[in-house]
Amino acid sequence: MSRMLFCFYDSILCFRNNYRNFIGQAQSGTGKTLAFGISMIERCDPTEESTQAVCIAPTRELARQIYDVVVGLSKFTTVSSFLVVPHEKLPRRFNQNIIVGTPGKIKDVVDKRQLDLSRVKIFVLDEADSLVEAQGFIEQMNSFKNLMPSNVQLCLFSATYSTNISNFVDTLVPHPKMHIYLKPEELTVQKMMQLYIDCGDRDNKFNILSKVYSDINVGQCLIFVATIKIALIIKQRMEKLGQTVAVLYGKGMDLDIRDRIMDEFRKGLIRVLISTNVLSRGIDVLDVSLVINYDIPAKKVNDQWQPDFETYLHRVGRTARAGRSGIALNFVHDERSKNQLLDIQNHFQNEISQITEDDIPQIGNLIRQLDGQS
Repeated sequence: MSRMLFCFYDSILCFRNNYRNFIGQAQSGTGKTLAFGISMIERCDPTEESTQAVCIAPTRELARQIYDVVVGLSKFTTVSSFLVVPHEKLPRRFNQNIIVGTPGKIKDVVDKRQLDLSRVKIFVLDEADSLVEAQGFIEQMNSFKNLMPSNVQLCLFSATYSTNISNFVDTLVPHPKMHIYLKPEELTVQKMMQLYIDCGDRDNKFNILSKVYSDINVGQCLIFVATIKIALIIKQRMEKLGQTVAVLYGKGMDLDIRDRIMDEFRKGLIRVLISTNVLSRGIDVLDVSLVINYDIPAKKVNDQWQPDFETYLHRVGRTARAGRSGIALNFVHDERSKNQLLDIQNHFQNEISQITEDDIPQIGNLIRQLDGQS
């Protein structure tokens, strides 16, 4: 396990006798889920048929992943767990030791008194900044706190924390608490190479993507786009060229199809997956060696489009996980996208090198060279 994992684990458990609230930040792929997963299991008394640990994640895919990790970690214990997400059959009343779920569904079962929080010892928010920014979650979290013991341990995890989230965290997580934060330049992993290619114009972006798909023989690839419409258009155009890809998005997509596509991608049955930001956070597929930002992540601030630093970090963090190597390839096509990427480079103080269309066949070799480095 990584040094960061041990640091988080020891900090959460506080040497098993002085449990303090905890706020942790670390690069993607460094073991945050393992750290709080082990901690939740250790805090539970399996002889008690009550919920003693709760973890909330912002998306269905991430909640399912965390649940699978918890089940694996507790395999040789008698600690019980349950996944609470939409479209899953739920019991009338929960008595499992660990509950993992999405915020809306957790609220639903708490409101219906199916889930009792009165004996919870540790409450974890994964991708905490995304949760806190969601409409209504602050009020929801405060209502949860009123139903839990006064000495419940609150643990917040994310790779990014914006200033406004940090201000809220100070209110949500009272003292005593422990902070482990990283500087912006420490957030990107060491074995990741960040590149960009100037596509010339918007229409040529698809031609470049098709060449990448045809010329690179790597493990698996995640392509991030700005909208569902763009994702579906790319899929349709690639299939016309005889290329096999899948699309995954959040709102409006059938939940069974979402689960099937995600499971097949984890198993390596799907090589290329086009997604909106629903997969940008926390998703752990070790064979993802290439992440493509087809659209540079941006958000509107005061009617101006500005680079979304947090989303960029989470997106590129889907590769180079658990000590492996990977490449993040960014597409730019106009002055705005070029300036946004330059701002991202300056923010993280991490070089994003330019390549040309002729360099695309060499990307696979670059990944293999990175793998060979110590």
